[in-house]
Amino acid sequence: MTRVLTLADMGLSEQVSFSNRNFEQHFYFPVPQGVVLKDAHVEIHGAYLHPFTGTAAVTLLVNGTPVFTHRLPGGDDGFSLKLVDLNGATFSRRHLDEQGGAIDISLPLHKLRAQGGFLDLGVVLSSQVDATRCIDERGRGNELSIDPKATRLVYSFEGSSVQDIHSLLTTLPRRPVILLPHRELNAVQYGAALRLSQALSGMGLQPEFAAVPQVGDVVDTVLLEDAAKIASVRIPGAMASAIAQRQPYKIVQPAEAAIWLALRMMSPDGLAQAVIDPAQTRQALLTALQGMDADSALGKQLWRELRLDEADRWLPKAALGNANVRVAMLAGQPVLALEGGDIGRGADLLASTWRQIAGSRELVLGTALQMPNRDSSLPHIHFAPNLPVQNVSEQAEWVVPIQLSSLPQGKWPDSFELNLMAAPSGDGLAPVVSVFMNDNLLTATSLRTDGEITRLRAHIPMYALRANNLLRVEIRRRISGGHCSGMAQSFPVQLLPSSYLNLRDAQAVTQFFMLGTGFGRGSEIIVPARYLQDAANTLPVVSSVLRGLSFGETDFKLAINAKPGFKPLHAFVAFESAPDSDTQRVAAGSGRLVVRNKRDHAVFDSAGLGSMAVLQLIQSGHQHGISVITVDGTLPALRKPLELSAGNLAIADAEGVRLAINLDDPENDWQLDEQNRGVLTFMQRYRTWLIVLGLMLLPVVVVLGLRWYFRNRQLKG
Repeated sequence: MTRVLTLADMGLSEQVSFSNRNFEQHFYFPVPQGVVLKDAHVEIHGAYLHPFTGTAAVTLLVNGTPVFTHRLPGGDDGFSLKLVDLNGATFSRRHLDEQGGAIDISLPLHKLRAQGGFLDLGVVLSSQVDATRCIDERGRGNELSIDPKATRLVYSFEGSSVQDIHSLLTTLPRRPVILLPHRELNAVQYGAALRLSQALSGMGLQPEFAAVPQVGDVVDTVLLEDAAKIASVRIPGAMASAIAQRQPYKIVQPAEAAIWLALRMMSPDGLAQAVIDPAQTRQALLTALQGMDADSALGKQLWRELRLDEADRWLPKAALGNANVRVAMLAGQPVLALEGGDIGRGADLLASTWRQIAGSRELVLGTALQMPNRDSSLPHIHFAPNLPVQNVSEQAEWVVPIQLSSLPQGKWPDSFELNLMAAPSGDGLAPVVSVFMNDNLLTATSLRTDGEITRLRAHIPMYALRANNLLRVEIRRRISGGHCSGMAQSFPVQLLPSSYLNLRDAQAVTQFFMLGTGFGRGSEIIVPARYLQDAANTLPVVSSVLRGLSFGETDFKLAINAKPGFKPLHAFVAFESAPDSDTQRVAAGSGRLVVRNKRDHAVFDSAGLGSMAVLQLIQSGHQHGISVITVDGTLPALRKPLELSAGNLAIADAEGVRLAINLDDPENDWQLDEQNRGVLTFMQRYRTWLIVLGLMLLPVVVVLGLRWYFRNRQLKG
C-alpha cells in the first residue's frame, strides 16, 4: 500500500516563498501509527530565482534535526538535485531561462519516526550576511519557492501490519473512498454511508463514494491512468481513451467492470478504504469479477498480482458475530468494514472520541452511543492546549479551526481572551501580535518580551463569522534601522493553554452560518426515495451540503420520502421536499427554478442554465433549516464541499456556489455588530426608514410652521 500526501492536500494552495521575509518554514505531515513503514521519502519541488554565486544554501530538518544541506549555485543556470542517501547526492546543472532554475530534492527517510503523529519537515534558506554593512543576501532576487502540488511525502506499508482500528484510521489517505455494494441502497445502508462520511469529515478528511460497478454504471477514471500504463491487460479502446483523458466512463460490458476494479486495486490508494455492508459488497465483487478469466487476454500476471483466485475470501465475516465495525482485508488491502443491522451505530462509534482507544480489530456497540454533550451552556471554551512553541526570527503564526457546530447549542463566539508568553528578543524591540478571524483583523498590540504574559481581548463582530472559521494569531518582529534582520537571534513565543473563547447567546437565525449551533442530536435529514436508487451520485452531494453547513453530527434522523408540507421537530436539511413554511421563496416546475422576493417579484430564473440547485434558509414553525430544490430533481455533480456562510439563499451548480444573497435584505447582507458605530453607519443602514419618517413628519412641520407664522402676524397687528 502506497500513500502520497502533498502540501496542497494539507491546505497550501499557493507557492511557499523563502526570502528575507520568511527564510524558514516547517511542514507537518501526518504519519501512520502502529504500522510497518517502508520506502518513505520526501520530495521537494520548486524553483530558485536569480541566485548570487555561493552565498545561499538550502537546509532540510526532520523533527528538528538537520539532515541535509547543499549550497545553491549562482548565475542563471538551473539545477536538479536528487539525494540518493543521507551521505551522498547527485548534482547536475541545466540552463532554463532568465528567471532561474528548478530545484528537485528527494530525501529518503530510512528510520521514519513521528512526533505526536506528525513528521516535522523544516526548510531553511540560509545566506551570508555582511555584519559591517548590515547587508543580508536574503531578499528579492535571492528567493526559493516550493510548489505545494508537487512537494510531497511518499511512503508504503504492509497491509497485514494494520492490526487495529486506530492504526487503520491513521493510514487513510486524504480522500478515502467509501465502497458501496450497489448503486442502489436501502435506507439503513444509505444512512450508515452518510454517517461514516460525516465521521471521516470530522477527522479532517474529504471522503468520496464509489459503488461496485455494473453494466450501465458511470465510473470515475481519474486514478486509473498510471495503473493502466503498467497493467498487462488489454483495455477496450473507448475505455482507454476515457482513462487517458481522465473522463467518466459508462460500463457497457461485464469485462469492463472487472478491468475497472483491477485498475483501482493497482492504484496507489487501492480500491477503497471503507466498506458498507461487507456481505453484500463481497457478493457484488465476485459477480463483477466473473468477467475476468484467468486464462483470457486480460492477463495471467494481473490475475496473479491481485490474487483473484482468493477473491472468495475477501471481506471475511467477523469473528464476533455482532461486530459493528472491524478491520477487514480486500485483496490484501486493509479496509474499515461496517456491517450488520447496527451499521449506523458503527459509524457513530467512529465519530466519537472512542476512536482514540479503538485498539482492537473488532468492536461491538450494543447500546445507544453516548456522544459528547454539546447542550451545556459553557461560558468559555479552551482551544490552545496543543499549540506548539514557535521560534520567531521574522514572523510566526498559529492557525486554529473553529467550527460553530462544535460549540454548545444556542451559543456563538463572542470574543477571544488570548494569553501569550515570549522570551526577551535581545534587540529591545517589541514584536507586534495581530489576531485575525477569517482574514478579518480583530485586534493588534505590542507583545511583551520581559517574561510577563501579554493579555489581549479580541471582540468577534458578526461579519467575521462563518460556518467553518479560522483563527490566526500572527507574531511579526519589528526591525529598526540600526539592526540587521539577518543578525537578530530568534526567540520562543507561545500561545498559552489559558487562552479561551468567550461565548454568547445566539441571535435569531437569518443567515446560513447562524444555523451551525442549531444542529444537534435528532436533527432531520430528509431525502426522496429516488436518492437511494442512485446512492453513488447523490451521497456526495448530500454530504457536501452538510459539510458546507458545518453539520458535524452523525446521530441524526434520516427521513425518506417525507411529504411536502411536513412539520419538522428539529433543525433540518430537506432535499426536494419542502416543509410547511411561509418563508419559502423558491418555486420549481417546467424544468426551471424561480426565486421570488417578499414582494413576489422574480429575482432569479434558472431557465436555460442547466442542472443546478437552490438552497434557502427557511423557518418551519419554531424550527430553522435548509431547503434544497433542484431543476427536475437532478442534483448537480458536486465534487467538493459547498461554502454556505453568507446570505440565506445560495445558487449552486457543479462548480459550487455561484451566488449567495440575503433575500430578506439584499442591500445589507451582513448585520454588523461592531462596537462604537458612528452616525454615518446608522444613517446608511436605516436610510429607507429615515426617509419615510421624514416624509411623514414634513406635513406636520409645515402645518406647525404656518400656524406659528400667522399667530405672529396677528400679535403684531
